[in-house]
Amino acid sequence: ILTFGLNMLMVNVNLALFTADVRSITVSYADLALEFGGIRMPYTRIAVFMIALLLTLVLHLFMNHTRTGHAIRATAQNTRAASMLGIDTRRVYAIAFGIGAAMAGAAGSLVAVLYSFSPVAGDGLTMKSFVIVVLGGLGSGPGAVLGGLVLGIAETLSAGYLSSAYKDVVAFVLMLAVLF
Repeated sequence: ILTFGLNMLMVNVNLALFTADVRSITVSYADLALEFGGIRMPYTRIAVFMIALLLTLVLHLFMNHTRTGHAIRATAQNTRAASMLGIDTRRVYAIAFGIGAAMAGAAGSLVAVLYSFSPVAGDGLTMKSFVIVVLGGLGSGPGAVLGGLVLGIAETLSAGYLSSAYKDVVAFVLMLAVLF
């Protein structure tokens, strides 16, 4: 609840400072695309996908192959036990927060290249990320990737076979199915 309250505060401060005008970023290669068998894939989407994949891989390697990554995982599993083993849990929390903020900033930068944005644009993406975490399992990196792929495929299929108006509903139906 505190996090959602802070989100609302930050959104309203941004609305006051920057207005609610929708903005976009246009890169020089926005009109260029890779054409393959009648399918057109814009280079911006390919680049965003590759960068997101690279960031995910780097995070996975960091969490599984470094002492700091092991300390973060140990602290997440059992703070008391990690503290008893000599891990400075306050430092670990600060590092984990910094990594999370950096990844959120990178994700925001990548999304800004693909879509128009405003101070309130993140609400829908926040809800989708919540659904992805539920689909993939809390704390599972590979699960989050798989959950994101499942959600993306389900939304695309529903938009193609039903209507694009139902695209967001599909996410919550999937989440409810997993929770049940």
